[in-house]
Amino acid sequence: MPTYDYSCVYIYPDARSTGTQSICDNWFVLVGLCAYDSHGNLFLDGAESAGTPDSFVANLAELPKGSATFRNYTLSGSRFQYDYYDGVSWDGRYVTLSNHSTHSIYRMHIAHKATIVGTTRVRGWVGGFGYSVGGQKTWLKDGKFIARWGSGPQLAIWSYPAGGKPTKVLPQFASTPTSVDGVVLSPGRR
Repeated sequence: MPTYDYSCVYIYPDARSTGTQSICDNWFVLVGLCAYDSHGNLFLDGAESAGTPDSFVANLAELPKGSATFRNYTLSGSRFQYDYYDGVSWDGRYVTLSNHSTHSIYRMHIAHKATIVGTTRVRGWVGGFGYSVGGQKTWLKDGKFIARWGSGPQLAIWSYPAGGKPTKVLPQFASTPTSVDGVVLSPGRR
């Protein structure tokens, strides 16, 4: 179970251990969200300084299982538009990065570089920077993509990788406007 502090990641073995391992990387100014793949490799997004105090470039890093060293990948190019803090997931085959500003989920093949191998577009998704850092603002699991819907306190579910319109819009969860800073699924009752 990882947590992070600006440019450091803390690993808690088995999510029960009292000992922590801090792995820091000066490449990132700020670490965003993270996800494990099925091999135990940790992927995280973040921001690298673009040369001025308030200018950043989005990046992706991989911490291979058992390693204390990141592999860093710059995310750039006209085909790739990505804003950190929306979601990093593992879909069972690819690392995915979600971007609210393009309403897209990018499937990434990671080898010596990060390459987009597919894009899913979803309609009606509202996202963006929230009030807290650390929440997964989107969730992708078992063929479902969950994110904020519309302008109110509401979530929707889309079919993944099909995308398009939501398959279900959930009832509002608050009576007043509120920010959606995190989404997580529970294997609870149906």
